[in-house]
Amino acid sequence: MLRPSRRADRGDVEHAGLSAWIGWRADGELLPWYQFWVRLLVISYGDLTLWDSFRAAFAQAKNPRERLLLIGALGGVRAPAAVERALEYALNGPLNSTEFLRIPFALAGHPGQRERVIAWVMQHFDELKAKAAPQAVAGLISLGAGNDSGLFEKLRQFLLEPARRTQLAGKNITKASDRMAQRMLLRERESANVVAFITAWSAQPPSDR
Repeated sequence: MLRPSRRADRGDVEHAGLSAWIGWRADGELLPWYQFWVRLLVISYGDLTLWDSFRAAFAQAKNPRERLLLIGALGGVRAPAAVERALEYALNGPLNSTEFLRIPFALAGHPGQRERVIAWVMQHFDELKAKAAPQAVAGLISLGAGNDSGLFEKLRQFLLEPARRTQLAGKNITKASDRMAQRMLLRERESANVVAFITAWSAQPPSDR
């Protein structure tokens, strides 16, 4: 397990994460939550090989909570090749109808990947609709939540097309649009104050450390 006081390079982090994973599987017990977050950190900076090791672990997982944690890890990647593999796995892998959309939602949590995920949704919408529950499809607008109003609008217009719009989707889109408008107003109003605060912050460590 990594100690907070130690600075580790990428190789150290990946090795520690894999060792922790092996220990979890050997005991048959779930590790504490803080160790799971270490795993998310590990996989987010890992490559396709590391992602495949988590996918193999997921294939053997039976415990619902264990599966949930691993799905979050499979969507926690940033390496472009791993992102593409994760999206392909979400659509064509063995995940059930309540699981597979968790991967693109996790991927979209990284702002730099949101545009790719939205493009994937638009490309595969009919397949997603056939596989997911109607409530899940109606919530796809949430993938556009962030600080890019143009990207949000692109997804909004796509989902509002008559062939795709449902009553529930329309309600969700209205709520999401209101939240986005409030977010943009807050950003416009407070961004200068945030910049001023960060610029003036000394970033000195506490005196008792």
